[in-house]
Amino acid sequence: MPSQQRCFVIGPMSPEHLPKLEWLAQKVVQPILKPHGFKVSTPNANTPGNIMHHVIKSCDRAQLVVADLTGNNPNVLYEMAILDAMGRACVPVKIEEEKEAEEDKPPFDRAAYRYFTIPYKTAEAKKRLKGPLTEALETRTRGDLFQNPLTDYFEVPLSSFSSAFALARGYYINLIKPLVRGITSNGWERPPNDTRDTSDIKFEAVIPDDLDLADRGAVEKLKNGGRIQFEEFKAEGRSVKVYSWPNEKLLQLMDIPTTICTLAETVRRRLGKGANADPKSADYLEVQADEIEQFMRYLQGFIDRDAYGYHVRERVTLVPWAKSRLAA
Repeated sequence: MPSQQRCFVIGPMSPEHLPKLEWLAQKVVQPILKPHGFKVSTPNANTPGNIMHHVIKSCDRAQLVVADLTGNNPNVLYEMAILDAMGRACVPVKIEEEKEAEEDKPPFDRAAYRYFTIPYKTAEAKKRLKGPLTEALETRTRGDLFQNPLTDYFEVPLSSFSSAFALARGYYINLIKPLVRGITSNGWERPPNDTRDTSDIKFEAVIPDDLDLADRGAVEKLKNGGRIQFEEFKAEGRSVKVYSWPNEKLLQLMDIPTTICTLAETVRRRLGKGANADPKSADYLEVQADEIEQFMRYLQGFIDRDAYGYHVRERVTLVPWAKSRLAA
């Protein structure tokens, strides 16, 4: 999982606006998010290369973005549209020294969505923004979607049609739910001489911190080495193939979601044209960790929100690789 949580603060960057942007980032947002382990930054106009590439990259790597919409700056609105497509958490604010002017209200495209007006006074601004930032972090932790025009219309982040969100949904629908149905309907056929207790079967989905660990060859190597062993359950006319922990008196199931190997292509695309795609590079490792975390977060969200998922929540646990028995 990402070791460094990032918050990116965007806003107008003209000389007269830049001091307010730095104030918002360092005096207001940073103190609120510091206890959560966040590093807060703003676009750096002195960064070599294309400034827009820098902004897009920073928005993509940030777990949370705060957008200063004061004055409805076209560049900021464009950047918010990028965030909407990514499905990223974005908290819009307006900095007002006086009562909000009618002409500074958000354009109609976003008029239906909340933004937060804060004064240019540090203590009061922190007080008003703490709740919205905390709510955004809680939404992210739950695996819920962040509301914006695109997620409300498509019901998934636009950039996740074929990546973490869709893979998590497929894994939940096609493996976890049928497996639990097989468990609860006694769909396991006991092999000869198997004396394991089946009174309380649980299932662990072990989420790797490296996509190579989810490769089918890597999983087969674990099986051949006796670290895991093959199991099969029958549910609703089909067999569900998973694994279990060996040498246990109580049958306990596990699986490594090999489906996430396809996220490697998403990682390479997110790195951008001409980037270093070496799987051991810092950039690759950061984006890989973010994609894996998204998969795990969305998967947990499906488990938590399924109205008919009582038995799933009772039996299924998601375990990061580093905290699993495989890390030993």
